[in-house]
Amino acid sequence: MQENFNHMNSRLFCFILMTLLSTHVRSLKAQQSDRWLYTGISANAYRGDLQSKFENYTPAFHLGLKLNRKEKWNGNMNLAYGTINGQNPYPQFNTSEKTITPNMYFRTRFFTADYNLQYNLIKNEKWIVYISQGIGIMRFNPLSEDNEPLQDQLSTRSTNESYGNITINFPTKAGFIYVFKNQFGAGFEGGILNTATDYLDNISAVGTRKGGDNVLQFKFNFYIPFPFLKEQQQNKDVEK
Repeated sequence: MQENFNHMNSRLFCFILMTLLSTHVRSLKAQQSDRWLYTGISANAYRGDLQSKFENYTPAFHLGLKLNRKEKWNGNMNLAYGTINGQNPYPQFNTSEKTITPNMYFRTRFFTADYNLQYNLIKNEKWIVYISQGIGIMRFNPLSEDNEPLQDQLSTRSTNESYGNITINFPTKAGFIYVFKNQFGAGFEGGILNTATDYLDNISAVGTRKGGDNVLQFKFNFYIPFPFLKEQQQNKDVEK
């Protein structure tokens, strides 16, 4: 009889403890904003026919919206504008055409718009650690040393070789966010853009490197909670 009573007490204690813990976890989640507007700056490096390693980091600027309603899966929309560049003073080109002069330097301006599905590995009151996979579009414009568009310079490529300056990209990333008590946040993210083009450097057919061009990106973000923005607007309306 005593053993049954003790067993019932143990089960009751475990039930109460689990209830309290789940309530505490829900209260921690409730303290986080369910949406963030974020802005950031990133360092970007290119790898392709004119550069075999990710080097020469150049900046890009970001603006986006991050959803934070779910425990594990959330969406993330991102816009970015920046540049990449590369140079090889002693390239080896795969061509015997004497009429073409491939470029040995390029600087590309790019704009990306993508949607990322984020999976949270860790999510608590202060930290979010995640991985994400996205899909988006990239518009790019390779320029010469004289700041002239290389896409229009047909003599830099093989005969009848042309390309469009809009492509698809599949960004694969990982990062973390630290959430402050006021629900603002700061975070770091790194990943590969996985572009579907071989023309970020204006070179494809005459290049000796297999595969397309790619971009490595490291980004710092600052997160602004939407409830804060709403409260600010409500305070302004009250003052009026």
